[in-house]
Amino acid sequence: MESKEVTIDSVRYAEANGKWVTILKNKYKAEYFPIYMNASEANIIKKELIPGWFGDLWGYERFLVGRDVRGYHLASLIIDEPGGIIRARLVFRKDYMTMETECPIAGAIALAYRKQVKIIIAESSFCITSNNS
Repeated sequence: MESKEVTIDSVRYAEANGKWVTILKNKYKAEYFPIYMNASEANIIKKELIPGWFGDLWGYERFLVGRDVRGYHLASLIIDEPGGIIRARLVFRKDYMTMETECPIAGAIALAYRKQVKIIIAESSFCITSNNS
């Protein structure tokens, strides 16, 4: 399955449906992936865009993934939609070992942003495109 690297384009309130939306953008072309969420989830991402929100990164990673990740480094975030449900999987690496864990989408995006790791989405997940690129 082909995948694409994305960046956070915006986090905003979508008045049309009364939900918050985080819009991820293909890093290399005008393709977008919206993730609708509640206000609390949107705030996790919005506040991460302001430096210093989570403080101790190790503690937050451990809380988010529910296990001890000391000695591992966050390598990437994979977002996919098995069965139409969006899920986030953090990929950690230590030497030649890999540990992958599913976690809440908003926290995963915020952590990936803070750690400046690749956020990867399956190509088939993109639903808004532009012919301008």
